[in-house]
Amino acid sequence: MRNATATTIAISLFLFFSLVAAADAPKLSFGSMQSGERGSLLPGETQTFKIYFFVDSEYGNRITHITLNATDIPDGWNVTINPEIHQSVISVNGAEKTITESLYVEPKPILNESDIPDPKPDGIAYLNSPSGKGFLQAKMAEVTITVPADAKSGDSGRINIAGVAQWYGDQGVVLFTQARDFVYTISVASPEEFTEEIITPVVNVSQNATQNASSAQPESGSDNTVLFVVGGIVIIAVAYLFTRKK
Repeated sequence: MRNATATTIAISLFLFFSLVAAADAPKLSFGSMQSGERGSLLPGETQTFKIYFFVDSEYGNRITHITLNATDIPDGWNVTINPEIHQSVISVNGAEKTITESLYVEPKPILNESDIPDPKPDGIAYLNSPSGKGFLQAKMAEVTITVPADAKSGDSGRINIAGVAQWYGDQGVVLFTQARDFVYTISVASPEEFTEEIITPVVNVSQNATQNASSAQPESGSDNTVLFVVGGIVIIAVAYLFTRKK
């Protein structure tokens, strides 16, 4: 009986520690959303795009550390990323480690619209979740692209932003790494200003119609002359007939 009880306790303890270990097991997940992939700029113009990063706590339970680097930049073009790459000190199970990153993203739950804080925290965006469950809490990075002033109309540039996500395990050892690219295509528009000019003047339509209507009306003097001539002919004819009867 004692052996059976000991065996039961041992199995219970094994299941308990297994559940604790499973609950603490790393779930490595992060999502990204690229706002805009194409643009059309005049020579010398600048445009800023945003990339959103989030970790849904239902699928991820570790902080994601992300670095962003601009690659494949056309000659003479300028690309900046905010935030810039910098050094940070993290503590993993009490062990401090200096790492290089652009930003980090913590696991956050999906919020109902009524739970979104007002005012919203700086640097946080709330995105509609593809799951339809609510709003994702996302951090953002800004990619600013400037076309050179001497760029020719019709040219285009392809810019790649290389993203690398890392998760850390015990003692600050890198547990897993994932790479993701964000590509932008920018076309150079014509710098010529739009102009429009009337080559042949046209008579005002309403004014022309009024003039035509006026010219179509008979003059009062002409009417009186016609009536006078007709009346005279009638009188002469009557007098002639009266004379013959006599």
